[in-house]
Amino acid sequence: MSNDLIENEIILDSEELFKIKLLEKVGSEWLMIKSQYQMCCIDFIMVNKLNLKSIHLEHKRRTGDKCNFNSLYIGYDKVNKIDKYYKKCVYVWEYDSVLYWTKHKHSFIHLKSGYCNGGRVYYIPLDLCYNGYDTLYKYINKLNHNDNE
Repeated sequence: MSNDLIENEIILDSEELFKIKLLEKVGSEWLMIKSQYQMCCIDFIMVNKLNLKSIHLEHKRRTGDKCNFNSLYIGYDKVNKIDKYYKKCVYVWEYDSVLYWTKHKHSFIHLKSGYCNGGRVYYIPLDLCYNGYDTLYKYINKLNHNDNE
């Protein structure tokens, strides 16, 4: 392989791959913007082009086929900032073959916290999460037609 080819090769990270997959499913009515600020507490904002409804997403890629625990974790400061600054946010944990997601709720700041990989986290019980890409697509597309979401 020549050096020119290597220099021009585009490498997609897990967030870009997630974005592509999500946009393929929800359709062209949605615009999805990735935060360019590394310390931002969310990864994406999605805006519906027809009614300008929006939703924020925080995406986490995990290794393995599925979560083998009874909870998923997310950064303590991240949850507190999202609770303070964002109206609608969805946390997404993507494994090799399974996706878990949940809508942020104010009550999350009262969940059990602890430490994981050297940082403080909240533990989100799996029974508060939905499972699968299809349920996430349906929730996002429901925003097209539901004024209460």
